[in-house]
Amino acid sequence: MINYSIFQSEFIFKDWDDFNPSYKVVEMQNGLKLEVEQVNEESVRIVRIISTNPGDYLRDDITPGSIVKSRLQL
Repeated sequence: MINYSIFQSEFIFKDWDDFNPSYKVVEMQNGLKLEVEQVNEESVRIVRIISTNPGDYLRDDITPGSIVKSRLQL
């Protein structure tokens, strides 16, 4: 990775080793799989869509980065 910055690499990546997200893959009723991260007790953030259908990536309700209420306990 090339870092084009006026700051030293130690400053930019100082907490890089401590970043340890916990992602889960959930399958929706229609067979669509989403990789999600638990935000709080009732909400998850969509991290990634796992699908071979191009139409799934155009859906506004499952855009990566959006927070949705989850009925599942992850």
